[in-house]
Amino acid sequence: MKKKTQRLTLSRETLASLRNDQLDVAVGAFTEKPAGTVDVTKVIAALPGLETPNLTGGTAKLLANHHITKPVLIGEVRADGQFNVVSKSPGLVEGDAWSDFLPDSKNIVADWVNPAINCGNYNSVTKKCSGQNYK
Repeated sequence: MKKKTQRLTLSRETLASLRNDQLDVAVGAFTEKPAGTVDVTKVIAALPGLETPNLTGGTAKLLANHHITKPVLIGEVRADGQFNVVSKSPGLVEGDAWSDFLPDSKNIVADWVNPAINCGNYNSVTKKCSGQNYK
């Protein structure tokens, strides 16, 4: 039996979190195919590099840090609740798991592809992954 998929049509009022959820579902929906299994470890390994259409007409790509590429739009809110876009990135911006500008996270990296790291919160100074207990 074939699975039927339905494309979600979003209005301009839709929250950004719902947009990210749609991308999460889209990525999740086709990760089983490249991994060839539903085994969590193999699916996680197959995630980086996957691409899916984004909501601005381009393509979102999942990076080694498990964040996506996306355009950045800056807008001002109109009286009717809609937005006027006042600035847009010239291309896609790579999502970063940790800020290089905050003292507590500037040495933390996320990389699920590099076998020497294989972690979402690897401290590049101590050379340790703090796992679920970020320190």
